[in-house]
Amino acid sequence: MRIVRILCWSALIVGGVTVWLAEQVCDPRDISPTDARRSRLMWMSVSIDTYVEDVGQLPASLSELVASNAPHWKGPYLRASKLTDPDGIDVRYAVLDAEALRYRLTVPAHAAKSGTPMPEVVLEQSAAWIRNAR
Repeated sequence: MRIVRILCWSALIVGGVTVWLAEQVCDPRDISPTDARRSRLMWMSVSIDTYVEDVGQLPASLSELVASNAPHWKGPYLRASKLTDPDGIDVRYAVLDAEALRYRLTVPAHAAKSGTPMPEVVLEQSAAWIRNAR
């Protein structure tokens, strides 16, 4: 069981570092706006998974990744400035199934700062793997 937990954490760390490096190294002009939004959602997903690992349940809202009174909370898991997409649009968070630890992150369709229409970006995830690794 310990090996499974180590492998899960290793995958989580490698994924998080990969997303962070892509944001730091790549020229933003080389990344499509949709990819930038998807990258932001993936980073939020890693933060939610870490929250679940510490607290044992999904956060009620994304703001709990920044500050919370939940028992065993070891955050902040995300900076407040990262709760929006690159254009400053609030990311929507919905718990789909609290028992199964399923959630959805959505950036609604909108016009970018440049005036270019941006499509909706949706990421549905489950943090159930954390429960299975324990």
